Amino acid sequence: MKRLYASIILVLGFLLVAFFSYHPGNAQSKSNSASTKTPTIGILQSLSQPALDDITKGTVDQLAKRGYKDGKGAHITLLNAQGDQSNLKSMSEKLNDQNPALTIGIATPAAQALANVQKTTPMIMGLSPAPFKPGWSPI
Repeated sequence: MKRLYASIILVLGFLLVAFFSYHPGNAQSKSNSASTKTPTIGILQSLSQPALDDITKGTVDQLAKRGYKDGKGAHITLLNAQGDQSNLKSMSEKLNDQNPALTIGIATPAAQALANVQKTTPMIMGLSPAPFKPGWSPI
C-alpha cells in the first residue's frame, strides 16, 4: 500500500513540476515569430433560443474580458445552424477549414457536429441547463 501511495505522489510531483516549469513565452514562441498570428475561435450554436443565446453572449463577453475580441487578439467566427442538422455539419466543416485554435459548441448537437469533424482541435461544450421541476431529482 505504501508503494501505491509513493507512486501516486511521485506522479503528481512530476506533473506539478512539468506544469509549473512550462512558460508559453519561452524560446518556442521567441524562435518562431510566425506562431504569433491571430488565433481563430469558432463558436457554433445549434439554434436560436434565449438560453443558448445567453450562453453564446456570455462566452463572447468572457473571451473579451480575457483580451480575445473579434479583430483584437483573436478572430471569432459565430455560426448559428438555426436547428437544421445539415447546417450543423456544413458549418462545423467550415469552422474546421479555418484551422481554429479553439472551437465552442453551444448545445449538444453543435458539440457533436464539431467532434465528428475535428480530431485535434481543442473543443469546449457550452450546454443549456435543463429546467428542473420542484421535487424532481435526476437520481
